[in-house]
Amino acid sequence: MHRTSYRGGHAVAVRRWKNDHPEEWREQKSRVKENNQEETEVNAVNTYKPWTLKDVRFLRRYGSRLTAKEIAIALGRTYFAVQGKARDEGIDLRGDKMGANSVRFRRILLPD
Repeated sequence: MHRTSYRGGHAVAVRRWKNDHPEEWREQKSRVKENNQEETEVNAVNTYKPWTLKDVRFLRRYGSRLTAKEIAIALGRTYFAVQGKARDEGIDLRGDKMGANSVRFRRILLPD
């Protein structure tokens, strides 16, 4: 295990671990994606339906704020469908990289 400094902190340790254990990292990423896909398949009511303009607008608007999993649940699509459409439309799903959380999801999509 490497020591971390305050400059890089957790991010440096993770990067070093990824570089030292590339196969384990790939397996872990694959497991997370498969779990996200399985969790969103249950509620995917729009599977194989064409994407509407409203769906694409939603993806553009919230792609930088929510994770692909949260967007998939909101749109009734699967995790991989959302990732694929975002790639096709040139939308960067930053929520996945920044750890957007479900509290934000509930506040934006399900107001009181």
